[in-house]
Amino acid sequence: MKTDMKIIMENWRSHVVLTEQQLLQEQLLLEGFLDSLKKLSGNIKEMFAVISKILKDPNKISNFVALLDDKVITPSIDKIKNLFQTIKEKFSTEEANNSFIGGMIKTVNEYVSKSYNFVNRIEQDTWKKAVSSIGLAVVLNFLTDKLLQIPIDLGIDKVVGYFNDDILNFLKKFLGEALIETLSSAMSGGVSTFVSVIAKIVGGTSFIAQTISPAVEKFQAGGLTLTKFEQ
Repeated sequence: MKTDMKIIMENWRSHVVLTEQQLLQEQLLLEGFLDSLKKLSGNIKEMFAVISKILKDPNKISNFVALLDDKVITPSIDKIKNLFQTIKEKFSTEEANNSFIGGMIKTVNEYVSKSYNFVNRIEQDTWKKAVSSIGLAVVLNFLTDKLLQIPIDLGIDKVVGYFNDDILNFLKKFLGEALIETLSSAMSGGVSTFVSVIAKIVGGTSFIAQTISPAVEKFQAGGLTLTKFEQ
């Protein structure tokens, strides 16, 4: 572990200007976070073993975060926008429908924006930025899947019922302030805690692996990208 610590500190020292105390504190936090990697198993352990190498080198973090944005976060947001456009076009003939649809779109946008802005404000090239981006990507992708299950073809009443009973509850429990608290506490608990907490939200570790694998695989293949997360 001392050798790993030395390598990590050298990487950080070459990338950002921090006091020795700040440098040591950040690396101790990262080492503590990664220490529970051994508690994971299967595909998710293999994937986070790769991610752990990224977290140890800030020169790699910005590209990985940008890949998460390109491969998962932005596509999820685009799918949500397209879905809302379809709903508006289908049910825009009655004023009452427009009122509900407008409120639904506003509510989802507020929760998503609050979550996105929290991650976006985290200092660039830090391991916390990368881990938070993973959490956002996975939960946002899961929300997108749930939204795409809205029974549009069954009429506005079914849409209203599904949104109020399922989507609204998910937003309140897992996005916005709830996601901010989840990410903050999970990061202090270690990687195994982080994976466990996110897995409970999305129904298992397989969804986590499935969501972030395009970014991890692209990163390993040498993919380069730049998004608004890193601009």
